[in-house]
Amino acid sequence: MAHPPSVRRQLILAVAVPLVLSFALTILALDRIFQQSAEQALRSRLDEEIVALVTAAELVEGGHMDLHVLDPESRLSRRRSGQYAMVRNTRGHVLWSSPSLAGLPLDFGPLVVTGGTSFTREVLADGTVVGLLSRGLQWDAAPGASADLVFSVGEDLAGQNARLLRFRHQLIGWFGALAVLLLAVLGELLR
Repeated sequence: MAHPPSVRRQLILAVAVPLVLSFALTILALDRIFQQSAEQALRSRLDEEIVALVTAAELVEGGHMDLHVLDPESRLSRRRSGQYAMVRNTRGHVLWSSPSLAGLPLDFGPLVVTGGTSFTREVLADGTVVGLLSRGLQWDAAPGASADLVFSVGEDLAGQNARLLRFRHQLIGWFGALAVLLLAVLGELLR
């Protein structure tokens, strides 16, 4: 004949289930907040890169773009560095692309209208995920002469994804340890 569950066991279960569920919901909420914060920081970095490109750009005769990257150590100058940039006209013709793009089949997505912004993610053939930001701007080349251009920048998300994974492991570790500690204290109190 089976013994009915003890009051102690029932009490521990009554506390453990809501505790684990509340910790799981807290972990999910914190993870979502961290993801949103990381994406906002990425967009800000990419936006700063676009501003740097715009300040370094000069439209020269023949409709070509001349860019003088101010930082000689810029990742844009190093091949496959994880940071990429391109300037296109509204017909999609590439006016300038960073040396870091050499040989990399990266699609910066559809053209953006003047005044518009687009943020996307591109997965490369090797599985690399790149965050891309494009901004459509009207470029005043000379008094009375302007051109609509699309400035696009991208960044490899491997570092950001590694930080997110590390944060998730820490969350689960700390909340798991806290749950075990609380249940152990409850078990001792009910002895």
